[in-house]
Amino acid sequence: ARGLAEQLREYLEDHEESAEAWSRLGQALHHIDSNVHEGGSLQPEAEYALKKSIELGLDPVLEATTRLTLAALLHSMAKMEESLDQAMEVLNGPHAASLDPRVIAFAMNNRGSALHMLGRVEEAAEAFGEAARNHNYTSAWENLMMVHGEMGNLGKAEWRALAQEIKSRMATNGATDVPVQVCFALFRALDKAGDIEEAWSWLLYGNAAHAKGRLAHSPERTRANTNAIIAVFNANFWTPGLGHPSRTPVFIVGMMRSGSTLLEQMLHAHPAVRGMGEDSVFNGQLPALRDSIVTATQQGPTGMVDALKVQGILQDFGTRIEARMIEKVEEQRKGARSPEEDQGPPRHVVEKMLTNFRNIGFIHLLYPNAVILHTVRDPMDTLFSCFKHRFDDTGLLWSSDMNALVDEYEAYLRLMAALEARASRAGVGRALRAARAGTRGGHAVSPGAPQAAVERRGAQVPREDRPGRAHALHGPGAAWAEHEGVRRLEALQAPPGAPDGRRAAAAAANAPRRRPPLPGH
Repeated sequence: ARGLAEQLREYLEDHEESAEAWSRLGQALHHIDSNVHEGGSLQPEAEYALKKSIELGLDPVLEATTRLTLAALLHSMAKMEESLDQAMEVLNGPHAASLDPRVIAFAMNNRGSALHMLGRVEEAAEAFGEAARNHNYTSAWENLMMVHGEMGNLGKAEWRALAQEIKSRMATNGATDVPVQVCFALFRALDKAGDIEEAWSWLLYGNAAHAKGRLAHSPERTRANTNAIIAVFNANFWTPGLGHPSRTPVFIVGMMRSGSTLLEQMLHAHPAVRGMGEDSVFNGQLPALRDSIVTATQQGPTGMVDALKVQGILQDFGTRIEARMIEKVEEQRKGARSPEEDQGPPRHVVEKMLTNFRNIGFIHLLYPNAVILHTVRDPMDTLFSCFKHRFDDTGLLWSSDMNALVDEYEAYLRLMAALEARASRAGVGRALRAARAGTRGGHAVSPGAPQAAVERRGAQVPREDRPGRAHALHGPGAAWAEHEGVRRLEALQAPPGAPDGRRAAAAAANAPRRRPPLPGH
């Protein structure tokens, strides 16, 4: 995509009136932006290219696909009103009747997504329902379940009827297999209906289908990568006096489904703070920053580090990254849907790329005064929440497999324990202890060695409240506390070689799953 974008840029230098070339450039840039976390650095150019192509005039089909790409781009830029406008242009345009039904279905789903982000949930539910029922758009079923869950407007019988409707439609359509999105939609509906055995069957089948042929998890590679990070970022890594002095960036790190979105929203509510979500500016610059530092450290006399050169690199990158973070939230502010959100330039910008826990060493090297907030949730709540959530990011496919999920979680705990201990000795522990709250009874949770996480967690609650297992799930997931599948997930947390062989026995949870039956099949 990068090569194509560069070719199109060169072509447009001599053919600036080519609407098709502008459209293709915009779509290529959006593709890069969607798949590589570069802090939205390509978004303004993509927006300009797509709007330019529409302005120049396109054939009806290409105009529709261009507008839908633009709608998705504007959605990622938090310009929800504009995103909604583009979807409506497709749905209400003069050529809507002649467009491929799949294009209309996609537009209707985009409309629902924009309405949902604008807080117009009832309208969003109508849009998702129409996309699913009238246009057979499978992703809309999952979105519809999500919105109904947020609205809380359905009882168990209604959830059960909704699940039956989905299964009947799949059977009527002659589906030999069920799309992954529909599997997760059925899990949501059946879970809400209280039919947890069938819900669990659809969840297992959906996760297996989601990861099939794409998951290449290696416990050995995970351990090796973790060991390499721990080896590099020792207590002597951070040199006093190096780094950019800014206090503007705030980084939220941790495991997925750990409460980070709520934390960001709470911070964003302060007039001096703006949240920019998971579109990381820092990550987009990290490879170049890392390479520049390595080069500088190799060029010093007799192998010595040239501190002045490294400091110059850190100042340059720190200034550019901070400027882009502010620029990005300012772009979002301009698209604010209410005057209350237009609160002027921020003093702090929050970046919520959770997997940056692997990059804490570089973050603190670049911004020694920046706060790094580590969100921590109860281990089993975190693991189960990850397993029942479908992540679009292919880099997170390991969450669809129980063994891989627990391997990654244990590696995360081990890395954070090592970094926190070393950061504390280096005098920078403040950054890593700032947001350390668990989710049960107000107890703080302090993960250390993975094999002890469950035991330490259990030690914080009364003896009668821990019947020989990690803990009971609480809140909406309480019904799952004693379910066999969830207990398998808990058992996987036992250290390898545990006397009762729980890890080996629990591996059966990942055995290939047959699709649950559909009506008439």
